[in-house]
Amino acid sequence: MALILSRTIYRIVEYFSIAELRYGADFDPATISPVVRYEWYFYVFEATVMLINLIMFNIYHPRRYLPRNNKIYLSTDGVTEIEGPGYKDPRKLWQTLVDPFDVKGLVNGRGRQSERFWQMEGSETPQQSKASSRKPETV
Repeated sequence: MALILSRTIYRIVEYFSIAELRYGADFDPATISPVVRYEWYFYVFEATVMLINLIMFNIYHPRRYLPRNNKIYLSTDGVTEIEGPGYKDPRKLWQTLVDPFDVKGLVNGRGRQSERFWQMEGSETPQQSKASSRKPETV
């Protein structure tokens, strides 16, 4: 979190040092902020920070905090786990390749509203109690 915050602060300083520049006939390049003028600021506060983040996400991948079964969902209360049908796209393979986000279905109003089982309130199923009684699985 601190790495991303330092990168954001660097980007804000960089933006405001560029935003105040006024180009003209009497423009002096020496008046440009050192943050923009010298590359090492970029390498230290942008590239190195992002490289460290990349390495950290590969070592401590967020997948370890997700359930092993991809059919487990959280209900709207944020605590109860529901076992659902998983993700199965009923469209043909070529349709999935051409339109992976199903924009055509959303425009036509034929999206996948019928599969929003996690939004159904008060429907206690056996899968809910089984899923919520387990401890979180880590990989």
